[in-house]
Amino acid sequence: MATDLEQVKADPKLQFASPVENELRNIYPFANLFITFPTKPYKDNSVVAPAYLKKIDDTFTPSFTPTTVFGRTDPIPTYKGTARKMSLSFDLPAFNEFDANEILKKIKKLVINLYPGYFENRGQKIINSPPLVRVKFANLIANSIQQDLGLLGYMDALQVSHNFQDASPLIAIDNFGGGYFYSKNYSITFNFNVLHEQIIGWNDSDGTTYFPQQDYPYVDFPESRIPGIEKPAGLRALTSNLRGTFVNDPASAKATTLILGGSATSGFGL
Repeated sequence: MATDLEQVKADPKLQFASPVENELRNIYPFANLFITFPTKPYKDNSVVAPAYLKKIDDTFTPSFTPTTVFGRTDPIPTYKGTARKMSLSFDLPAFNEFDANEILKKIKKLVINLYPGYFENRGQKIINSPPLVRVKFANLIANSIQQDLGLLGYMDALQVSHNFQDASPLIAIDNFGGGYFYSKNYSITFNFNVLHEQIIGWNDSDGTTYFPQQDYPYVDFPESRIPGIEKPAGLRALTSNLRGTFVNDPASAKATTLILGGSATSGFGL
């Protein structure tokens, strides 16, 4: 399996995207959204996109079946399970016509992998692989056991917005006079239902109650892993700039504002 950085470097979009986007994606592979299709083992079965994230909604839903019995005011709740559903929304801005064309290819790959796989038996097509997906983004969408895998699940909705209202569309004309429309900014929104690949819950079996999945649902960064950096006494936290140097002035850490969602100093968020 290719590493995150190898997947990013193999992305054709890097040939046409803005220099700032290229530098950020190569220096910080975690600033990318990775989507793979485990039930479709064809070559290059992944979509890697710069994480111009607008939002991540994460919903956890415990399910109980209430049973009403005689003599009790309240029903008896029987626990059934806890479901996890995520909703992601992100933009894919186009630097030029060629960049927009690569974005459209990514969107097409994402859409066609929402359809199942078939095999033919005596003239009849039978579904043999459901359209499952894996999604990974930094520490917020990560497998608690093996982070490089991401989360397994399925999408129940995908919306592609060709934001023509935001700006004039990019138009490319081929040699035969045909016209191709491309948006300067595509917006993608999808719902992702997580399939838990291991038992999630508290361990009460050995007399000491503890939660064994310490990196569930999000992977936090232990302060002990930051070499040579002491936690600041004041409220101002140290901020990392483009090259990973810790600085005290957030205004000079423009790369971090790009990665984490933007501020007045950066103009846009990655």
